[in-house]
Amino acid sequence: MITGQVPAEAARIQDRYHGVKVWFGKQTQSWWAYVPYTRLHQPGLYEGGTTKALDEAIRAALGWRAPTEKTAGRPPGMWGRP
Repeated sequence: MITGQVPAEAARIQDRYHGVKVWFGKQTQSWWAYVPYTRLHQPGLYEGGTTKALDEAIRAALGWRAPTEKTAGRPPGMWGRP
């Protein structure tokens, strides 16, 4: 990966969550995200072995629920707020 270049999966996460920055840690071989806000109103640093795992960690930190059949058709980021 070229420095400063964000892969498509990471870009989707950044687009879904306003202000979140995502990168791949070469030393840890994991995906990382800085989330400037959480449900506890504090910033956080989150790690995932895959972009999917990282996305799930961010959703949990924000207190978002998984989509249901009723909300599945909505655009990403529009569902799951408690």
